[in-house]
Amino acid sequence: MSGQNRARGKPNDFQSTAELAHALNDFERHYNEIAQPFQWNFTRRNLAELLDRLDQQPSRDPPLALAA
Repeated sequence: MSGQNRARGKPNDFQSTAELAHALNDFERHYNEIAQPFQWNFTRRNLAELLDRLDQQPSRDPPLALAA
């Protein structure tokens, strides 16, 4: 969607939801024509390591109070 905003404008730039929908459909058609496959290299192991690291970090939020 960020590419759509840069290329076509922001939602408030459209006069109606139909005009916005038309612009989004045009963007989708254009992107589908130029899209190319990419090599995904984030493995299950990478994900497991990331989740382990996140578990080790202290919480930024205070603990939630239990409902009585």
